[in-house]
Amino acid sequence: MSKIFSSAKELKEGKYVIIEDIPCRIVNIDSSKPGKHGAAKMRVRKLSRMRQRARKPK
Repeated sequence: MSKIFSSAKELKEGKYVIIEDIPCRIVNIDSSKPGKHGAAKMRVRKLSRMRQRARKPK
């Protein structure tokens, strides 16, 4: 199996990704526009493929 690195803009709901060596399915993506003092941000909600529950960020 090979790893393919992509940017956050290429993620879509329903696709599978590997985060910290754990396969996850993307459930929801929220993005915010860049503000006066910062960059744009994306929040990705994902479900662990093994346990079928949401992954908590570290």
